[in-house]
Amino acid sequence: SKSRTAAGGAAAAPTKVNGSASSVPAKSLAPTLTLKRPPSPAQASSITIGNGAYILAGVSNRSTSGKSQIWKAYRADANGEPAGEELIVKLSSNYEALSRENENYNKVAGGLAFNGAFCKKYDFLDYAESSKRGFENQSALIIQAGVVDLKDLLRQNSLRGLP
Repeated sequence: SKSRTAAGGAAAAPTKVNGSASSVPAKSLAPTLTLKRPPSPAQASSITIGNGAYILAGVSNRSTSGKSQIWKAYRADANGEPAGEELIVKLSSNYEALSRENENYNKVAGGLAFNGAFCKKYDFLDYAESSKRGFENQSALIIQAGVVDLKDLLRQNSLRGLP
């Protein structure tokens, strides 16, 4: 097989001030994540990856290094329509770099330091197997659409690397 298969916080309860309920929510340490509805078929692109398992949406952005394309995406339902929560797909022809990033996501997901406060990695595809020409030599990393970039999260927690 060419491919290898591979948080949001709860709403805060009202706090009590001088014995009465306050409209100020209790402070939460976990970032909140608003799940977006799948796009209509007109908003979704016709580009798929993973032999039709994922549908790319909108237009791609370049990664900060400029070497990868970042897409919003959705899983495809039985009819090939976008379904479920918004995902992020990172496409790159640099297999080694994307494979290392995949391993970093695996380490973060398995560690106690982030325990649910980090987005999930759903899949890593050695070959994107896309419906679009030009993606033949691309690998793909599929993750949950999060609210913080991994590098930013590591900087915020003063970590210099992963165990």
